[in-house]
Amino acid sequence: MSFIDTPEARQIGDWMDKVAMGQYPKVFATLKFGRNPLVGTTEEDLWAVGGKETLLSAPAAMYASCEDNTNGVGQRIYVQGLGSSWELKEGWVILTGQTQARVLDADGTEGTWARIFRAYQVSGEPDPVGDVWIAEADTLTAGVPNTATKVHALVEFTDAAQQTEKAMFTIPAGYTGLFYGSQAFMAGATSGSARYCEIGIEIQSLALGADVASPAWTPWRRIDTYSVSTVSTDVEHMLLWPIILPELTNVAMRGKASATSDVIGSMEGILVPNS
Repeated sequence: MSFIDTPEARQIGDWMDKVAMGQYPKVFATLKFGRNPLVGTTEEDLWAVGGKETLLSAPAAMYASCEDNTNGVGQRIYVQGLGSSWELKEGWVILTGQTQARVLDADGTEGTWARIFRAYQVSGEPDPVGDVWIAEADTLTAGVPNTATKVHALVEFTDAAQQTEKAMFTIPAGYTGLFYGSQAFMAGATSGSARYCEIGIEIQSLALGADVASPAWTPWRRIDTYSVSTVSTDVEHMLLWPIILPELTNVAMRGKASATSDVIGSMEGILVPNS
């Protein structure tokens, strides 16, 4: 009898189901998915913005702007990320078209953000016609921040994504992450010449001597790697046992393609409180 047929394996499955249903206090299942339609021959994050995100080393105020100055006004956008103490945090922002509007904490105060994980519309207004950018304070051109290093999320309404597509995460303060695996898909299998994309799951952990109060990180390193192609377009790479990720570990799903390609990926894990 294989392990997956044993009572122990069924108990593991039951536990994960209960986590997903919120039956264990402060234990969370996480799914981070992203898409980069223009992955090139240099490694990029799997997020809609393209390139690699410049991660904050200290919390900052965040702002949202829309490319549409007429139909991107008044919508309420939910925002999830990490706050000033690197804790899990939720907030919201009311769009003001092509000008930046401050992203507020859940209670309406003007807090700061260390990371932006996810954003999507929760109000009943019509969708914005233009895409929505979340960034640090910056000058804008038609609603788009001019400084790429200040951008931390993009909600694409023009391609009907309707929320952030960002396969990146940072383990919150007070938590340990259990990374269970990932899946990648390469679009465009029937068009153009054969292509492939090298997928990497990369992490940055807190440097020796650093802590939540004074964070600093090691260089990025890979913890998993595989490839997808226009022949084997969809690859699921699940682990037999989870990789343990301590608090404030940065996790990014990245790709490097043989030619410009549309690459989609997702990561799965569980957050467990340290106490």
